[in-house]
Parts: sequence; C-alpha cells; structure tokens
Amino acid sequence: MVRRKVVYIFPNLIAEMSRNGDSLQSVSNELGMNYQALSARLRGFKSFELPEITFLMKKYTLYYYHG
Repeated sequence: MVRRKVVYIFPNLIAEMSRNGDSLQSVSNELGMNYQALSARLRGFKSFELPEITFLMKKYTLYYYHG
C-alpha cells in the first residue's frame, strides 16, 4: 500500500500555527472539532465554516485583503 503525501492548501496558515507553537491537535481542540476534521479542511477536502475562519483570523491576527 502506497501512502500519498499530505498536501495542505493553506501553507501560510500552517506557517502561522508553527510560528505560534500550535499543533493541529491544539487548534482543533480550540475550534471544538477533532483532528481529522481540521486536517480535512486544511487539505481542501471540506470547506471552512465562517465562525472557524473568524476564529483563526483573530487568533493569528490575519487580515483579508483582496487588491
């Protein structure tokens, strides 16, 4: 059985998590979801809900800019 490489579609969010010393498990706990659910969202298999996006933007002081 060949395991496929895990590819995250939000590399900047993963980088912010690392800079703040957060793991997928700790962030998933804060969001009130299990590890697999957060991992699926970060890999693009499932969409983030607006409250989850808001939480992450506040936690990591991220801003949305479309210019």
